[in-house]
Amino acid sequence: MCFQVDIIFISKEYLLLMASFHSFSRRQIESELSEYAHLFGIEPFLNTPLKQCSKGTKQKVGLIQALLMKPDVLLLDEPLTGLDTSAQLQLIHLLEKLKKQVTIIFTTHEDIIIKKLANQILFLESGKISSDKKPLKIKRLIKIGFHDKKIFRKIDAFDIQYKGNTALITVDAAISDQLLLDLLNKKCSVLEVREEREV
Repeated sequence: MCFQVDIIFISKEYLLLMASFHSFSRRQIESELSEYAHLFGIEPFLNTPLKQCSKGTKQKVGLIQALLMKPDVLLLDEPLTGLDTSAQLQLIHLLEKLKKQVTIIFTTHEDIIIKKLANQILFLESGKISSDKKPLKIKRLIKIGFHDKKIFRKIDAFDIQYKGNTALITVDAAISDQLLLDLLNKKCSVLEVREEREV
């Protein structure tokens, strides 16, 4: 994802050039480039020479370049390397959105990206697979506002923590959508939903 040499093009010129090698119309390319630039937050740097961009911005330009090719699979080699904590979290958040569109295969030494993104883990040792962890247990933490604790009696949850009229419910991700629908039908207010993965 990171460019190995200094590229003299400005970011937008570079992305348009790379996409032009494929059979897409200029209008289509510019439209999608605009959408991705907004999604990745690089609009202020579209007219900046790539060699003057930060590593984080270069990482995002590299991702956009790949996405403009409409891949079925996105291969990332150590995507968090060289990024500060803030940039790492931002990139992980973006990849969480992207995994709904494409299959992502990545190499990493960072636990945080594994916990956030991985459905399956392969460990390599001396160029060979040394172990294979099947799909991770994915939990969702749902924070809701409620009026009556009785609604939680029949919920199949790993854990429920109460604080005043709010509850933090930890459930299997596979049943979380139905649970959210049930809670909304019972006039609860959903305050937050986040995902956790057990490695």
